[in-house]
Amino acid sequence: MNAGQSAAPRPPTLTEAEFRDLYKQLQAGLPWDSSDRRGALNYLTPGHTLAAAGQVRFGRSVSLAAPIEDKTSADNPQPAVHQMTGTAADADDDGQIGRAHV
Repeated sequence: MNAGQSAAPRPPTLTEAEFRDLYKQLQAGLPWDSSDRRGALNYLTPGHTLAAAGQVRFGRSVSLAAPIEDKTSADNPQPAVHQMTGTAADADDDGQIGRAHV
């Protein structure tokens, strides 16, 4: 930091109750209901998709996948669990075996 510069202001500290209240307020203001699985993707229009496609320069695919967190930690108290629910012999007409469990 140079002389004359002040440190960046610190964000306000919230109690857990204040955070939960703020979360509920923000959630209540969403323009979609809880049955809508697209969420913020509803804001993407065909025009946005076309504009984004116009930004392509090299045609390379880049994975945005995140690793599946399967270890318990302070910020992940309920990690993903993979459970085998059947075999190929148990597949239904669509080739699906059991259900996904998280």
